[in-house]
Amino acid sequence: MQYGLTIWLDQPLEEITDIAVAAEDAGFSDVWLPDHYFLRDVYAAQAVIATRTSSVRLATGIAAIQLRHPALIASAAATIAECSGGRAVIGIGPGGHEFPSQLGMRPKSPLTMLREAVAIIRQLTSGPASFRGDYFSADGSELGWRIDPPPIFLSARGPRMLELAGEIADGIIVHGIHRDFIDYVRTRVAHGAARSGRDPGDCRIAVMLDVEVDSDEAAAIDRLRPRCTLMAGGTYADELIPVYGFDPGAVERSTTRTWPRRRT
Repeated sequence: MQYGLTIWLDQPLEEITDIAVAAEDAGFSDVWLPDHYFLRDVYAAQAVIATRTSSVRLATGIAAIQLRHPALIASAAATIAECSGGRAVIGIGPGGHEFPSQLGMRPKSPLTMLREAVAIIRQLTSGPASFRGDYFSADGSELGWRIDPPPIFLSARGPRMLELAGEIADGIIVHGIHRDFIDYVRTRVAHGAARSGRDPGDCRIAVMLDVEVDSDEAAAIDRLRPRCTLMAGGTYADELIPVYGFDPGAVERSTTRTWPRRRT
């Protein structure tokens, strides 16, 4: 098992880089940075961190394919791979809460979008791309330099997205450590892997957690409680709520005023 650190990009880049350096010194294997328009740019931050670190992997957690065309994600990740000595990790997903609520972006099929994005990124980081899809195309495109293709992790919660990760991705990013949930994730990943004849172990599971540091354990738990309840429900698949160990009624009451619901 490896341990990574997610750093929210709401601080000056110098301070963020100091945290990343400390994480590497402490033995963390990865530094994950989010991709939101209202935060500092994820790839600029990774480039700065790359200049002051030597071993920690630099991962997007996650790059939003509604914000960046897969060709741009491929190019940016290849740039980070080049300047960091091959330490780039591509974490991608449809995007955060701001896309439907603030930017008016509601794709009919996030699943199709991600499948197409992975295909384009894999082609471009390996050679020329020849792809035309419903959402994205990259026909005749090619990066001007070669790298070892970075691993691709999909952000997923719903059953179909979990299976897609098992089918095509190097890893999956999930929230939650409840044993029933992890068993559920492994089962769905195995189903997807079977479709493409892969070993389910080829899709690694990355669990992304919120952490509160406080000498008062009860106070820290209370601060985490609303966030954990929200992450279990709201925009995500309703059938996962009891798998997380939550009461569906409680999740419904805490999220209906804040998040639109979707099933993926």
